[in-house]
Amino acid sequence: MGSMYDNKVWTLVDLPDSRKAVENKWIFKRKTDADGNITVYKARLVAKGFRQIQGVDYDETFSPVAKLKSVRILLAIAAFFDYEIWQMDVKTAFLNGDIEEELYMVQPKGFVDPKNADMVCKLQRSIYGLKQASRSWNRRFDKVIKDFGFIQCHGEACIYKKVSGSSVAFLILYVDDILLIGNDIELLSSVKGYLNKCFSMKDLGEAAYILGIKIYRDRSRRLIGLSQSTYLDKILKKFRMDESKKGFLPMLPDMEYGMEFEVLFGVSDGIQDITRSSGMVRRMRFIYRKSYSKFGNDPVHLWKVLEGSRKVRKKRTMEGGVPEGLHNPGRPNPKGGVPGGLHLGWPATPPQGKVGVPP
Repeated sequence: MGSMYDNKVWTLVDLPDSRKAVENKWIFKRKTDADGNITVYKARLVAKGFRQIQGVDYDETFSPVAKLKSVRILLAIAAFFDYEIWQMDVKTAFLNGDIEEELYMVQPKGFVDPKNADMVCKLQRSIYGLKQASRSWNRRFDKVIKDFGFIQCHGEACIYKKVSGSSVAFLILYVDDILLIGNDIELLSSVKGYLNKCFSMKDLGEAAYILGIKIYRDRSRRLIGLSQSTYLDKILKKFRMDESKKGFLPMLPDMEYGMEFEVLFGVSDGIQDITRSSGMVRRMRFIYRKSYSKFGNDPVHLWKVLEGSRKVRKKRTMEGGVPEGLHNPGRPNPKGGVPGGLHLGWPATPPQGKVGVPP
């Protein structure tokens, strides 16, 4: 609640006769570190945004985030050129977004003003749970960072760059997580100072864990490695697969496509809860391991082919692949430039035949 008052999120007013106030609730969460240890217990006030009326309480809701493949490319570039990789976190980021609509919310439970119990909160800033909260925050940050001289990278709305002579800095934004990458410590420090003036920030030093990804780095050898082992463990525990038998192939070599599509709606031998299945699909698409990233890029195909026992097999494969990460060797390229690679998946939907397993 201190953050609410500091950001002047609302003012108490009488509710207009023609309007309804959005309700809210308290959410309690545990935040963990790279090893899964609990570091913070958080209580967050969240609006019941599902009660908002489109066209009255909100309009546009889309908000971009940085693409994970772009994040990995920049991390590889940073390792190759030995750039600094710093990490920051915006505290209560959504409370910094400006509300354009006229929006009212009931006073939060436990913090009702006894002198104005009949009044409601007229929101001046966005709060978590509102349909437009993420968009409001993103637009505010976009304006602030551009005022400091950063420009958006082409095709990436949440990756910014600033070049000054031989100094270069990249800023990656993923909701409230920030990565600063560059070759000039003075420039990066000035960006940190500027952001601290504009928002309430947490300086996390050199990047070690972001978006569920552990970052390992050996600067003397220009090596960098990424691992999602903690994230994979969370998924396996959430869907009660942590005790399952491990597998090492995301697809059975002799499995035929175009069969048993009745499992699409959970009527076969697999997972029968359609909501649980969709949650599994969403989380799988966040995994970058190349051996099954091809299937995660097509959610419809992934849904049909991996439903039921197939999806269970993929979960087991994930467990079998927990120790695996992506590693960039950082070796100089004799032809110049940054070395890169392209993983070509085998055909995802052959009309006939069986799944091919690369040698």
